Amino acid sequence: MKHSLVLLLLSLIAASLFSCRRARATPEEDFWNWFKSNEDTLFNFEKNRERTFDKLGTEMHKLNPSLTFEFGPIEDGKREFVISADGIKGAFPEVEALYAAAPSLPTWKFIKFRPRRKPMDVTYGGVSVPAASVKVQLSRNGQ
Repeated sequence: MKHSLVLLLLSLIAASLFSCRRARATPEEDFWNWFKSNEDTLFNFEKNRERTFDKLGTEMHKLNPSLTFEFGPIEDGKREFVISADGIKGAFPEVEALYAAAPSLPTWKFIKFRPRRKPMDVTYGGVSVPAASVKVQLSRNGQ
């Protein structure tokens, strides 16, 4: 009887340790748990853009300081959330891992890496810049 109690106790301790080890969330799971708990604020970020973006950036930078994000407009009750490495190849694996761990949420469409988009006009601080007015010139070695 004593032997059975000791075995039972050891089994319970081992099971407890194993479940605790398995229960630890990955950094990606931590991010998505935070995202889900702030889903309404993120979905309606326009109400407090600066504060929301600061918090979201802080959470993403816990995974990799090169990670960034982009929101799309609300279409058919869904909003796009783009996970980007901002062109930094060293952060591509984190983009892939974060995207792979993304939950299925009915009001969100998650996208890895920034997709090519049509040029769009930009308004910031009361100044509007039409996309058609932006000119770019490439030169080699400063020539």
